Amino acid sequence: MNDMNYVFIQGRIVRDAEKSIRNDVVVVKFAIAVNRQMRDEDGNYVQKTSFINLAIFGTYADKMSDYLVKGRQVIVEGHLKQNRWEIDGKTINTIGLAVHLVRLIGSKISTNAPTDKNELGENDDIPFEQTGMIFDDEISEEMFDSYDGDFIS
Repeated sequence: MNDMNYVFIQGRIVRDAEKSIRNDVVVVKFAIAVNRQMRDEDGNYVQKTSFINLAIFGTYADKMSDYLVKGRQVIVEGHLKQNRWEIDGKTINTIGLAVHLVRLIGSKISTNAPTDKNELGENDDIPFEQTGMIFDDEISEEMFDSYDGDFIS
């Protein structure tokens, strides 16, 4: 039986996304904060926060980059990707999320990105209205697997 590597995660973006081009493919990096409640040793509920680094690839990344702003709440689907590299003889390991789909939810803190069809114009696409798995024609699953960059913005 094959193992499964597919993640759904919800949180808030901690800084505006950074867009770059690598091997002629758009790469957008961002990070989200994910909160969870747990009990401490005294039995009191405390909030713990994890910070997750993410990357989106291709034309979908290009379309989404303006919407991925600090404070925006998102649900992200994708798979975990481990990256390793050496710096001064020391091996660095990171795990990030290679994003397949982003859903913008909840309210936003503040952004200049358009938020509805009235602001966008009649013929513009709203990328977060798309549903289902997103793999651009130019991007294959092999691109996700072969991405050797870090996920740290």
